[in-house]
Amino acid sequence: MTLVSVSINILNSFFFYGCRWWRDLDLASKLPYIRDRLVESHLVALGPYFEPHYSLGRIIVAKINMIMVVVDDTYDAYATLPEVKALTECLQRYSERSRSLFLYTQLTHSLTRGKKNLV
Repeated sequence: MTLVSVSINILNSFFFYGCRWWRDLDLASKLPYIRDRLVESHLVALGPYFEPHYSLGRIIVAKINMIMVVVDDTYDAYATLPEVKALTECLQRYSERSRSLFLYTQLTHSLTRGKKNLV
């Protein structure tokens, strides 16, 4: 009986403390058309990151999945065709900019590391 109560306490702590970021965003009241798929997002994250020491990876995958759910629901249920086109263009520009920013930071990091090795 104590093992059952311990596992219930672990699950309760996960839902009350581990998902605080989702409750703090409060998107369900701000965007009533989105689906609340937090549990499914965490279950999806259990596929590649099933070992206990990969908990940060599970959290990151769940957050990314929830962002994708919000964007997908915005596309499906709320947006008109011109809004969809504008949002798609915005996301593509952001993706290209973030890729170039990532390459720039990697290049500058490797150059500064190379300077330190030369001195």
